[in-house]
Amino acid sequence: MNYAVLASDGWSINNLLQRVGELVPQWGGMIVIISGGILMLAMVIWGVVKFLKKGQDQTSWVFLIVGLIIGGALAFGGWSVVENVGRGGLQTIEDLGTGGAIFWVR
Repeated sequence: MNYAVLASDGWSINNLLQRVGELVPQWGGMIVIISGGILMLAMVIWGVVKFLKKGQDQTSWVFLIVGLIIGGALAFGGWSVVENVGRGGLQTIEDLGTGGAIFWVR
């Protein structure tokens, strides 16, 4: 058996971390998209079951609609939705830490 080994820069922790940094958004994006699709499918099935039981289920229609919206955002937004939410959280934490956030208290 012949194995071809491509060594561009050689092995280093820097190359490893750089490659992992490139792969995490790809794999994470796929996981987020699949999770969003599963959530949407679950909400649709749950809504059909609720409709067929003629409202005997304890689940709220609002819960099902919010689940569909969140699932759709995850399924069609992918990794960018997770990044945007993370950036918004980071900005809020930085504003709170520097005193840049203003809260109205009655």
